[in-house]
Amino acid sequence: MPKIFGHRGYSGLYPEQTRAAHIAAFKLGADGIELDIVPTKDGDLAVRHEPIIHNTTNVAEILEFQDRKTTHLMNALWVDGQLLKTIDGGEFKDSFSTLDFTMAELRTLLACQPFAFRKVPEGMDERLGIDPIRDFRVQNLEDVLIWLTEVRKIKPDFGLSIEIKHAAFFDKENIEQKIYDLLIKYHMNSKDNSIYIYSFEPCALRKLKKLGLKNQMIQLITIQGSTFEYLRDHKGPKSYADMLSKDYLKEIKAYANGVGPNKRLLVPKPGHPDTETIDFIKKLALQIHIWTFRAEKWQQGAGAHEYEKVSWLGSDYKNFEREVLDFVRFANVLLTDQPDLVAEILTQNKIR
Repeated sequence: MPKIFGHRGYSGLYPEQTRAAHIAAFKLGADGIELDIVPTKDGDLAVRHEPIIHNTTNVAEILEFQDRKTTHLMNALWVDGQLLKTIDGGEFKDSFSTLDFTMAELRTLLACQPFAFRKVPEGMDERLGIDPIRDFRVQNLEDVLIWLTEVRKIKPDFGLSIEIKHAAFFDKENIEQKIYDLLIKYHMNSKDNSIYIYSFEPCALRKLKKLGLKNQMIQLITIQGSTFEYLRDHKGPKSYADMLSKDYLKEIKAYANGVGPNKRLLVPKPGHPDTETIDFIKKLALQIHIWTFRAEKWQQGAGAHEYEKVSWLGSDYKNFEREVLDFVRFANVLLTDQPDLVAEILTQNKIR
């Protein structure tokens, strides 16, 4: 039976990456939560999906921070002092970045829901014990580990997946060492404690393995493109698609404990899983963490980024239940924005 992890918490209701979203996931049936970390100006690890924060916080409304607004280049490749290209993000004009804020400054910001069609039902804050001010503040990774310590007094096996964002681009930020140090500090460096480390960049997982991290590590794989590591250093697989080749899956086995492919890579069409690839992954005893299950159909003009279309429930699936059931046969972890809905589907089909 697969575990259900709230993707960025219960982001189908609450602002992603917040204590509110984490509380909702915990209380509404998730087996764990997934979060992302990015560096701050003072070297901390902020819990945000991206360094660019103007569309997920109220930073644009804070007068004292308006001088921080500028153009940011994400995953920029420079050759001989000249900008060659940007990858997986590109150029963000008139934007705010965590790299221009200390963690103390980020804590003053309130996260907001970037998708207008996602609304918290009346009375849910009170039912879940959520404070819409305190629990909407921007957090760092240590805040979450402290919270997890408390949560595990109630549910000892409640899990956590930590995704390192843009690891190769931020390689000078020493993120891997900071994660390792925090997991050691809170006695969470163990392969059997349901704490996973995610990265699209193999270099981050290799560094953590070299440091002596015992937690299980998952190589994320997206639909198209190449890793920043390959484009900059010509190291690793030429494309993400190559990561699912038998040769590279064997290489992943040497530095990670599993793979985390976009769901379309293993089930390209409803009811038609790529059984050859799935069986080979299982033969290597690698885990499969699948992302991302979202109950809403795509809502044009609702504020979501164009590149996210491939991850949302599309026209090829007519209902959420059928999509979820296509993956439960082989997945170890399902990442979802609505963990309670996935839990209900598994229960109704006598899987949970």
